[in-house]
Amino acid sequence: MRRKTVQQSLQKLQIYSDLNEVPNIALLGSGGGARAMVGLLGSLDQLQKTGLLDCVLYLSGVSGSTWCMASLYQEPDWSTKLETVKDKIIQRLSGPAVSWGEAFDKLKKYYKEKDIFSLTDLWAAMVVTTYVKEINEHTLSDQWNQKSKDPFPIYTAIDKQCKQTREGDPWFEITPHEAGYSLTG
Repeated sequence: MRRKTVQQSLQKLQIYSDLNEVPNIALLGSGGGARAMVGLLGSLDQLQKTGLLDCVLYLSGVSGSTWCMASLYQEPDWSTKLETVKDKIIQRLSGPAVSWGEAFDKLKKYYKEKDIFSLTDLWAAMVVTTYVKEINEHTLSDQWNQKSKDPFPIYTAIDKQCKQTREGDPWFEITPHEAGYSLTG
């Protein structure tokens, strides 16, 4: 569905192609915590205002920009109502933080439900919730069956251990349909 949206948007810019030859245009968000989250949201807002958001086929991010993506993709077809979704995100970020009690309850839930409990779980429950001011219970599986008009999401993470030992620059890519790790191909 998104490829058709991109094709129509490019035609408005007098760029013509067959549907199966629509260029794969991706927007990549950076890492950097809350700054990256707000930065990606601002970039998407400006792309929409200039009529270029509908040219984007893929939306990818790492770290903080994935926090923005997670907020966006809670709302089906967010790209058609970005102003409303953006206002909800800004209102949440301007509001009260998640209480330590709520974050601790989430941490206990992680511990009880998982076979493997890690520092990532602690980080998500105690630190990330401080920045994003919500406990997001959505999963990528929730997006799996959506026939969305939005750019296709690609969430990424860097393998910090391999990066520190200079064994390359491997990354994880996670979408609603598959996951990949560059070291394994």
